[in-house]
Amino acid sequence: MTASQRDIALSAGRLARTLQDWIGANFRLPAPDIPSLTSFSRLGSDEDQIPHPGEAAGTDVPAEEAASLVRARWGLGNAPIPNVVHLLEAHGVRIFSLSRDCLEVDAFSFWDRGIPFVLLSTEKTAERGRFDAAHELGHLVLHGEEQMPHGPQAEAEAHRFAAAFLMPRSDVLAHAPHGASTSWILQGKRRSEPRSGVVRETSQVLGKVFTALRSEGTRPADVARDLHLRPADLNDLIFGLVVTAQDGDGQPHQGMSGRPKLSIVR
Repeated sequence: MTASQRDIALSAGRLARTLQDWIGANFRLPAPDIPSLTSFSRLGSDEDQIPHPGEAAGTDVPAEEAASLVRARWGLGNAPIPNVVHLLEAHGVRIFSLSRDCLEVDAFSFWDRGIPFVLLSTEKTAERGRFDAAHELGHLVLHGEEQMPHGPQAEAEAHRFAAAFLMPRSDVLAHAPHGASTSWILQGKRRSEPRSGVVRETSQVLGKVFTALRSEGTRPADVARDLHLRPADLNDLIFGLVVTAQDGDGQPHQGMSGRPKLSIVR
């Protein structure tokens, strides 16, 4: 990436932190529950020990095995995952979208004060978005809060984690026919996912937050003003959930006190 491309992405991360602080002060969200490699090393002796979210990795668990262990920890078995973004949010990952000014960035993730963040491009296919979300989960699990993943090795590890997380080996083998023909393999492997019909995944948490705000008369423009953001910048962070966010007419908006806390059901 160029310096300007990197700066745009980092700016998006800072805005996501600001919005998360505001949401966290007004709504009750799921606590982070992201296993780390250190926690996997404990499973043999005491499966009830809960690791600190984002703690540094302390073992050399292969990426594919780590993906299997996360599935086991979250009770997923080998079944397909209906919605990767919703799954990550149910386990405490704060997910936001990237502005179209960040076309060169597929996704990135980071930890901030024990909270995991993932930012996703909305310009990729739905299938690519699912893989990118799983890829960033791989970074959060494999590299922890104390490490700064970088370079081809870290990316390859996250790729292997995502592939194994989305398509467990045992499940793939169970559905693969014996003696598959070349035509069958080509039908199963598409680079551009033409006319797949898969709907792009977006944030469940942000949808619930802004629905609750709207029900009490608080507009997205009011939130943007509280955070000193342009409505367009806010909309870029929330998957375009508010299509026509505009400045208000000068009328005071409803106060924050007394709002019921929002709980996200897993």
